[in-house]
Amino acid sequence: MKNYYLFAVAALLAWYDAAGQKLPLNHFTVHDGLVQQQVLGLFQDSQGYIWAGTKSGISKFNGATFENYFLEEGVPATSIFAFDEDKAGRLWAASGAGLLVFDGQTWEYFPRLLRENQPVACLDDGSVLTIDADGKLLLFKRGQYEFVGEGQPEIKDVSMSGFLPQPTLEGTLFFSDHNAWRYSEGQFHLAHQFDGTPYGVNYAGRLSFLEKRDSLTNVYGADVRDTVLKNVPLRATRQLMTKSGDVYLGDWKQLVRISKDGAPETLLSGVMVNALLEDRDGHIWIGTENGIFQYFPHGFFYYGNEELPLPWGILQDEEYRYWSPNFNYGLYAFEMGGPAEKVPIELTDDEGDAIPTEGMYFSPSQDLDGHLYFAFSQGVIRYRDGVFDHYIKPADYLLQEKESSDILGTYYDTVGQCLLAGATNGRLLLKKEEQPVKLIQVDSGAHARKFVVSICRSPDGYYWWGSSAGLARVHIQTGEIDLYEKRAPQRGAISLSIAADSVLWVGSKEGLMYYNAATDSLIAFRPDIFQVRVMDITFTPNGLMLIAEQNEIKVVDWAHYKATGQLRIKNYNYRYGFFGLESGQSSCYLDRENRYWVPAGNGAYFIDVDAISFDQPPAQVRIFRINGSPIGFLSDEFIALPYGVNEATLQFEPIGFASTLRHQYSYRLLERDTNWSAWQEEPFAHFANLTSGDYTFEVRLRIADTRHATVDVLHFSVSQPFYKAPGFYYQAAWAGLVLSGLLMLLSIGIYRYFRKNQKAQLILREKEQQLTFYQVHTLQAQLNPHFINNTLTAMQHFSKQGDPDALDQQIQRLAKLMGHFMESSLSADLNSSVKADNTMRLTEEVELLTHYMELMQVLHPGLFTFEIALPKAVPVSEISLPPMLLQPFVENAIEHGFRLGKNNGHLLLHFEMEGQALYCRIMDDGIGRQAASELQASSMGSFKSRGTALVYERIRLLNNMGQHIELDITDRPGGGTIVQLTIQTNRTTAYDRRNY
Repeated sequence: MKNYYLFAVAALLAWYDAAGQKLPLNHFTVHDGLVQQQVLGLFQDSQGYIWAGTKSGISKFNGATFENYFLEEGVPATSIFAFDEDKAGRLWAASGAGLLVFDGQTWEYFPRLLRENQPVACLDDGSVLTIDADGKLLLFKRGQYEFVGEGQPEIKDVSMSGFLPQPTLEGTLFFSDHNAWRYSEGQFHLAHQFDGTPYGVNYAGRLSFLEKRDSLTNVYGADVRDTVLKNVPLRATRQLMTKSGDVYLGDWKQLVRISKDGAPETLLSGVMVNALLEDRDGHIWIGTENGIFQYFPHGFFYYGNEELPLPWGILQDEEYRYWSPNFNYGLYAFEMGGPAEKVPIELTDDEGDAIPTEGMYFSPSQDLDGHLYFAFSQGVIRYRDGVFDHYIKPADYLLQEKESSDILGTYYDTVGQCLLAGATNGRLLLKKEEQPVKLIQVDSGAHARKFVVSICRSPDGYYWWGSSAGLARVHIQTGEIDLYEKRAPQRGAISLSIAADSVLWVGSKEGLMYYNAATDSLIAFRPDIFQVRVMDITFTPNGLMLIAEQNEIKVVDWAHYKATGQLRIKNYNYRYGFFGLESGQSSCYLDRENRYWVPAGNGAYFIDVDAISFDQPPAQVRIFRINGSPIGFLSDEFIALPYGVNEATLQFEPIGFASTLRHQYSYRLLERDTNWSAWQEEPFAHFANLTSGDYTFEVRLRIADTRHATVDVLHFSVSQPFYKAPGFYYQAAWAGLVLSGLLMLLSIGIYRYFRKNQKAQLILREKEQQLTFYQVHTLQAQLNPHFINNTLTAMQHFSKQGDPDALDQQIQRLAKLMGHFMESSLSADLNSSVKADNTMRLTEEVELLTHYMELMQVLHPGLFTFEIALPKAVPVSEISLPPMLLQPFVENAIEHGFRLGKNNGHLLLHFEMEGQALYCRIMDDGIGRQAASELQASSMGSFKSRGTALVYERIRLLNNMGQHIELDITDRPGGGTIVQLTIQTNRTTAYDRRNY
């Protein structure tokens, strides 16, 4: 390799820092999940995990989240400063208190005092090389420590200069005094002798080391004869790493990169560098006393908001100067690497008053003469020959007073040599040189009510313009306008771009579309990948398609896709060197030096398009848990589920940084289905009812195309009890058939015996029920004469009055009453003798009671009044009850409550439904039960009713036959009696159902 010399010592000591421009750096601290802030060692294992050793624990990083290991997991509370991985995939860590090994499930600790800040190396034979506290080489093998190199007098105090654990083709390199040694298969070989002192400082990155000679230092690469830098006046370097000819040097205060041409650049200042690592993606990890920094050498550099506040556009003029319209902050200009400065703009209206120019918007443009155009809140500003003028004014395009005057973006048509601008109400403005503004108006649809945010010209002679609601086009020659709101599968047209093959591409609110001229419609492009708002689309001369989403940039190898049909994508996000938030719509820009610029809410980001490569390894997927238990790192591990467990929940995660923000997984269990499942974002799979046997589970992570998915595999086994084994139920079925035949013969004999006995008991029970039924009807028949007697007494009364018309009217009333009574008496027949179905509807019962009480009022004028309270919620036509159940209690209230001692009484019959229970209350304000008994005892001729006694007996017998009737008689406060009958029905009212 060529030797690179630093001739400007002063320039090296005064590290260069580009003004204004910021580096793509991620910073991880305890607030992001890091176990502890002071990071001493860094390492990336074969699976892609980043490991960090700190002063009190170990962190594992998968690219998104940290997993930490403390004393509870077996990690001693001491400094962890070095890592390595053996051939079996186990992780080894060196601490001041000994070695640790982790198989992915458990940590194992081997105590021994070791020299701090020294490495650990896993050798091919399975042993581990490290350095003890006295500076001697230690070999750890089969659980024991042993010294090596004691027979070599030249090898002494190894810890003063360290060693490099990376095995080379000739063994492991380490340093002692002025010599470089190689250790291989138990033998030491002198590799090189130095005039100065060799010092290996990069424990976890590329092979590189220093040779200190007096005040100067030589930097070596992968071989002792490979000098990278020579005679460099370096300070007290703690960490060193070489990458693509660049040298990274870390000391107590900063991290410096020295490029191939010898130019130094300070990457970090004010931090003490403890560890350096280059991962497989080419990113640089820096372990410091203040957490971990991740540097992206080929990521997006940027100008922050303190330099460019809220940039909404970027444009480079012919003198390579950059212009940036900033929302609410005006216009800024800067040169590459220099600070940004605000550009004063002075505009006046027709009256000479100043026009505010702070409200700048998107998409500045440039014409063929180098004039610049900027959209702002009052139209369009033109910059020509060092002078700003008001090129398009609100009066040129506003049709109503209350319309917004904001112009959100411009587009210069180099073919037609005219400027186009987007206004409110779907209005497109066209202005050519000093001619008047031409309005192109959309009159219908949602597009007609929105601001125009994107404009372009297609080679077939159309202007296209889009809004958040839709897309329209106008033929340049004929002026014919077409709307595409209903011919697009996605909403909105946020950005527009023309590809090299003249196809129109549209960024929508929901993804990416392209125009199909054959069908005159828009077609969604890979909606499984492009699912969020596309803010900008840019095609580059070298065959790339750059798609700006709100928080992510997707770079598509468009030339590769057109040639092969395979979609190859590189994602830039906060995991991969792009930290922009909400990219500007239709505002990304490709400058004259092939830099791609992305204005965002937190700065202006840029990347060298020529440096974009698709060679980085894709993100990996790993199955890391099964049924909640961690899965080890050993590649040949076979997991046996606990006996009797026939369910498996497998969790998986992405590892790495070259992936999108939204991961998608697909899986299959080969023993069940060889087809892959549908893509999903949930990072787990669940299988139930697994039979005994061995299983192979596969999961894949989609990067862009299924042909570029990474796959992980896990083998596990299930062991079930015999009754859950395959075929058990088939064999058991045959045995069951034979046993069932024997049991059937026995059952037939038993059945016949019990059937005969059951039939005899059934006949006996039916006879008992028939006897009870006849008793009930006998009691009801006893009520009939009693009621007929009362009826004849009433007829006699009317006859004595000598009023034929009244007698005739009362006879008709008595006829109706007798009809109801006879109907209730004859409603039962012998076919219902065992069912107790001798009932009548509640409507008929109420009608009978009404006729009866009206008859009594005629017989005894002024004796009482009555009222029947029947709420609408009670379904009277659907409820049945035993006949003549309430009449005896009404009769008692009249005869005993009123006739024995009180006139002008009041009788209330109240019905209420609650659930399936009917409550019937008969309330009178008569003399009460006790007074009635005393008067009845002293009066030999007083009325004596047998109806209530008969009702008591009927209720008892009806309950025995399956009815549910309760009777409760209480004294009414203030005088009188309350009789309550509770009858269970099979009907629930609509009112009740609403309350349940």
